[in-house]
Amino acid sequence: MKRVVSFVIVICLALGITAFSIPEQAEASTWQTPIGTVTVTHLESDYYNGKYRFRVKFGYDKSDYKDDPKCGLYITNIKLVNSSGKSVLTWNGMRILTKQGGTYTQGFLVDFTKLPSDTYKLCYTVNPDYCLNSSKSFSISVKHSAGKISYNSSKYTYSTDGTKLLKVVVDVKMLKGYTTKFEVYDSSGRQIESLTGKTKISSNDTTFWWTWNMKDKNDLLIKKGSYTVKISCNGKSMTKKLTLDPY
Repeated sequence: MKRVVSFVIVICLALGITAFSIPEQAEASTWQTPIGTVTVTHLESDYYNGKYRFRVKFGYDKSDYKDDPKCGLYITNIKLVNSSGKSVLTWNGMRILTKQGGTYTQGFLVDFTKLPSDTYKLCYTVNPDYCLNSSKSFSISVKHSAGKISYNSSKYTYSTDGTKLLKVVVDVKMLKGYTTKFEVYDSSGRQIESLTGKTKISSNDTTFWWTWNMKDKNDLLIKKGSYTVKISCNGKSMTKKLTLDPY
């Protein structure tokens, strides 16, 4: 997954999200047809160009049937359905492998930023040489929570005039187009700083950070001690307790 470091503004930077429980690696499903052996494996899903990608590896062993006049391996009835069973996205049927057989990995891209939180299922049917008696249907489920912010790291850095700053880095996925908020609370739970980002998140899968000069709302330098940093965006948030020393 490509990470793009977005913007730096002293005392103001934005944040992000992560939005799924990713399907686990599945064991291969293999079955024998009258003219070859088919194998289907659900690979670990990932992100590609900001979209969620289901990845499936297909195999068609026709070592003993290469001269057979059939067509190859096809997948049909490809669709994404929600928890109610309603189709929200469809793909055209496609030939994955020729009559010579072999292996091939196919990706199915979904822009989940356009879909509400729900459990979705990618469904499809594998047709070996259009032999209906040998066809099998499969599905991959994924829970989409419409965005998540994950803590990455934090460290001290310095501005050009030597001011000591706290840099908090977060991983962001699937919150493109939203702005973020940065808050700090002391050990008693009192909010001492609250900042709103002016720049919207520009990518579905990226890394953002906030840089804070460790001053409170009254522009006074905080005392050394324990603080809780909170970064939120579109109803999602992450918190991290840090021991800070502004000197």
